[in-house]
Amino acid sequence: MYEMNCAKGRMAERYACMRLNQAGINAVVVECRGVMGTPDLITDGGIYIDVKYSLPFYKRNNPSTKYYKYNLHHHGAKQTNIDYFIFVLGDIVWSPLFVFPATLCDSKTYKISEKQILGGELGFFRNNFDIIKANPGRPNVDFETHLARWIP
Repeated sequence: MYEMNCAKGRMAERYACMRLNQAGINAVVVECRGVMGTPDLITDGGIYIDVKYSLPFYKRNNPSTKYYKYNLHHHGAKQTNIDYFIFVLGDIVWSPLFVFPATLCDSKTYKISEKQILGGELGFFRNNFDIIKANPGRPNVDFETHLARWIP
């Protein structure tokens, strides 16, 4: 089960990377596993992105209420070196991506309900890659330096 979830997570990372590149943001998947706090994607501007994947959950007392829950921590420790989180809805082919600055995600988990998606509450964050484009990144540090930081 764990390996299957990891494989789905890796597919989500590649999907998000592809969508970022299509939007004109040069990003690569960081293939380093097992290092605490490693970002999933790095842009050529040195922006660190963590991709989160979730299948839907349903409330016990109301099975028609669908939501997605994302863990923003590793073994209880909040991730502190991430600039953006990208949330992928695991049950939708060609899922929209929800792009959130990490500063807006201050808890260890984040939930997105189907009501929020359908009601447009999260419309600003849906496939809004301009949020990342507006960030100048980490100036004066080249891409290879950022990438080398995460390769043992």
